[in-house]
Amino acid sequence: MLTKDDIRGVSAMIPTPCKEGQGGWQYEDSVDLDETARMTEQLIAAGIGSIAANGTTGECAALTLEEKLAFTRTIVEVARGRVPVFAGITTLGTKETVRQMRLFKDLGASGGGFEEQ
Repeated sequence: MLTKDDIRGVSAMIPTPCKEGQGGWQYEDSVDLDETARMTEQLIAAGIGSIAANGTTGECAALTLEEKLAFTRTIVEVARGRVPVFAGITTLGTKETVRQMRLFKDLGASGGGFEEQ
């Protein structure tokens, strides 16, 4: 279990890279997971203390749940426990927030942050 002592240093709010030419609403699977892996490794190598994904600094409002899960899964897999990974969850209701929190936990996120609207 993650404790307050496991969270140190600076937390990076990782941006969500889109595949070239696929930034429009009509595209599915638009997140560049290779670039996500590269950025994650670069942040960890630079000494970042934790990574936060799917925040309002990224494309979270424009992504499907499947894209958010794939994006976060890539970060978790690259991080391999070297730093905590937090998943941002912004939904329109408590039931969906809890459902998504469970999904992100199941794929290995250390925790989550949410904002109900």
